[in-house]
Amino acid sequence: MAALTWPPQTAQILDLVAGGVLQRADRFRYELTDRLGTVIGELHPDAERNPKITNDTNRTIIRTLDNIRLPVSEENAINPMRDRLAPKIILQDGTVFDLGVFVFQDDSQPVRAWGREHHIQLDDKMKALDQKGATTTGSPAKANIVQRAVDYARTVLNPAEINAEPNPQTLKAPLLFALSDTVVDIINAHLALVGYLPCYFNHKGILQMRPAPLDLTKAVAPIEYEHGGRIERDSIVESNDLGDAPNTFIVYESTGTGQFAVGKYYIDPSAPHSKENRGFEVRRVESMQGLENAIQATTAAKTLATTDRKSTFEWRTWTSSLDPRHDTWDLVKFLGANFLEVAWTMDLRSNGRMEHQARRIY
Repeated sequence: MAALTWPPQTAQILDLVAGGVLQRADRFRYELTDRLGTVIGELHPDAERNPKITNDTNRTIIRTLDNIRLPVSEENAINPMRDRLAPKIILQDGTVFDLGVFVFQDDSQPVRAWGREHHIQLDDKMKALDQKGATTTGSPAKANIVQRAVDYARTVLNPAEINAEPNPQTLKAPLLFALSDTVVDIINAHLALVGYLPCYFNHKGILQMRPAPLDLTKAVAPIEYEHGGRIERDSIVESNDLGDAPNTFIVYESTGTGQFAVGKYYIDPSAPHSKENRGFEVRRVESMQGLENAIQATTAAKTLATTDRKSTFEWRTWTSSLDPRHDTWDLVKFLGANFLEVAWTMDLRSNGRMEHQARRIY
């Protein structure tokens, strides 16, 4: 156990026993905002209903907020079509962490003898991008790939709601889409060409477009879980997909115009399911529009190996104390090895539980 300062610092509180803290005293605040993020009030959901945030990268709408029941006294405080809900956690040292920005998805209103209640389910702002019928149906050759993804996002969002890391790569050939494609699928089709993660909204409700971390085995994980008070006893489950996990990833250009581009990525020979250890290749093959050359195709193949849940060999699930530092696609060091976290669920109550699912990176 580390030496405890007084009052406890943020890292000590979140590390719990390892940081010298034996008891948490978290508070939660639910800010009601308008569409532009201006705070217009505060809501007080029933804590006994155990409000819960789920963040799952296997879903189009990654982050959801459930089990929200408002008192009758607040029934007129919200406009479900216009307002947003921004929950926050406040640690005992006063540090505030944002937990997302949500739009109202389902607002059922049981009518009681004492008045009307609100039982609410909420989605993050990806709801706005998960819509078909984009205003344009393609991107021209030579267009900057990331900028085109930003352009599509701007058909729905304000520029201040978008954070995109720039990239100089351009399209070799036009990208074509149907009116039946959703805006988020079109954005992610662009991002995959340059080795970016699928886009997501972070804790502050800002759309993120950033490169996939491609050297995860050597990277320093910002969040660590070692034996100690943060991991709930008997909660760790180790599993693998021994028979089906690919060890070779192939991505090729599918437009049929210009030079054929193909990229291949092999997982590290030290991995248990590598070609060297298994003795043969188990391939995952995907086609993409707009790949310019083999280098770009290889980057896309490596990103596929990093982020695709269907390509996972080794999994870890565990339960811990609440840690609001977790966002989306986080690198986590768990018992000495690096994992990419693909899902978590957080109870919004003091001393609540947080469940994690992560895939081993080789």
